[in-house]
Amino acid sequence: MGNTSGTDVRPIVLVVDDDEDTADTYTDFLAEAYTVRTAYSGADALDLVDTAVDVVLLD
Repeated sequence: MGNTSGTDVRPIVLVVDDDEDTADTYTDFLAEAYTVRTAYSGADALDLVDTAVDVVLLD
């Protein structure tokens, strides 16, 4: 990504889905290019957005 500092600064994606298999599939796919946080409910997602996220993917 053009990062010359040597640190891995990737966009943060929050995946929210009550179907754990679906959420885990998205997480596994996206984890190669993004920092991914996963929540299996809306309440869990609210707990995870205490810090900034770049994108929220939810059903």
